Amino acid sequence: MSYDKANYTGQELGQRKYGLELDFEGLTTTSYEIVSKHTCAYNCHAFAMGDFDRKWGPISHYWPKDCPRQPPDSLPIYLRAFATRGFEPCGDGDPELGYEKIAVYANDSGPSHTAKQVPSGKWASKMGDDVDIEHDLHALEGHYYGRIVQFMRRPVS
Repeated sequence: MSYDKANYTGQELGQRKYGLELDFEGLTTTSYEIVSKHTCAYNCHAFAMGDFDRKWGPISHYWPKDCPRQPPDSLPIYLRAFATRGFEPCGDGDPELGYEKIAVYANDSGPSHTAKQVPSGKWASKMGDDVDIEHDLHALEGHYYGRIVQFMRRPVS
């Protein structure tokens, strides 16, 4: 995937990074890059599926036809929705030739975030209604998104 690199001024970039690092302590100890301007057009789940025109979610957003919407905090319904786009569970987030991978995060409330692996082996995430970033795999784990609970993969088309 190619991004339109964000062209923030030094002050704007500093403010964006400061906001991200308040919620995600792991970003303060690893390298990451903001790779887009902020947008509300899509969320992290849509981003991981390559859908940049709408948000994904079982309650009030797009959800694949024939996928259950209840209970909305259930990991299995998210995995089933992602399977409609060709993803299947796999054992780890290591790069694998011929596959693209996603990582599903969950906190005490259920699935909270989905990140996707980019060709470099790093991971990319849509951060709420804010920016897209490239980051290390575990940099977003913590109180906000919880931890990675499932990796999935699909063949690269």
